[in-house]
Amino acid sequence: MLLYTAGYAHWTVPALAAELTRLRAVCVDVRMYPVSQRPAWGGADLQAALEASGVSYVHLPALGNPNAGTGGPLALAHPERGIPWLLQCLERQPVVVLCQCPDWRSCHRSLIVAAVQAAAPGIAIAHLEPPPPATAPGELLALTLYQPYAALVVAEALKPGVGKHTETRSRATTYRGWLAIHAAKGGLSYREMMALIRRPLIRAAVDVTGVQCIEEFPRGAVVAVARVRDCVPTEQRYPVPAPDDPNWHFGDYTPGRWGWELGPIIALPTPIPATGRQFLWRWQAPPEVWARLGALG
Repeated sequence: MLLYTAGYAHWTVPALAAELTRLRAVCVDVRMYPVSQRPAWGGADLQAALEASGVSYVHLPALGNPNAGTGGPLALAHPERGIPWLLQCLERQPVVVLCQCPDWRSCHRSLIVAAVQAAAPGIAIAHLEPPPPATAPGELLALTLYQPYAALVVAEALKPGVGKHTETRSRATTYRGWLAIHAAKGGLSYREMMALIRRPLIRAAVDVTGVQCIEEFPRGAVVAVARVRDCVPTEQRYPVPAPDDPNWHFGDYTPGRWGWELGPIIALPTPIPATGRQFLWRWQAPPEVWARLGALG
């Protein structure tokens, strides 16, 4: 049995319909009230569009958040009714639980996931990534990482086997190709950064990049380019813990997550300033970057 979640904030209805068709899944809308400032995502219009594509749509307010829009805590309206219904539906076909929030961890979908896992631990759960945006000539897709994790990717380019070659995410991606690695302008606090770079394996990787102190980490800039060559469940990437592998320490390999496998990785000699975004975003790569990629074929 497969349960997926999706937040439609960065999706289009045709893209969602195509993904639901591919998964052969039913769309279960868990908004308390299926209304949206984007008319296509209103319940009636969404249902009509999905059913026109051959996809079943169900509105399930029993698993809605009664505090949505009020500032109250995340909650489920009637989990005693909604969760058994969801489990029965899962016995017949995969389900995509849909809400607006882009990040399931800060959405009431997280409560649905926890309740399903408690009631039926054997159900596999995955969180759908919005499809990658189309790029124009000269553009690369880009992914923003907090420091020191962006620097760990650079370290892997400079000294393979020391740094980070798998980016772990709560969502899978269908994208395969070159990806700009962008270091976020903000991110972790000074105390959190200090705690991380004091870890011996992280310190060893950071030393490869030449960074000596927190203030020297490049921020708000593209620092590397890497090819996304695969995306695998974290349980497949490391079926058992691998404490002797530095890469194992540089991500979250808890079950139910995804490893974006990177390689080859190219470190840029000089970070290129850029403004990051959430999820995958488009970056106008300068000619010197394309020249380096062209040299690799």
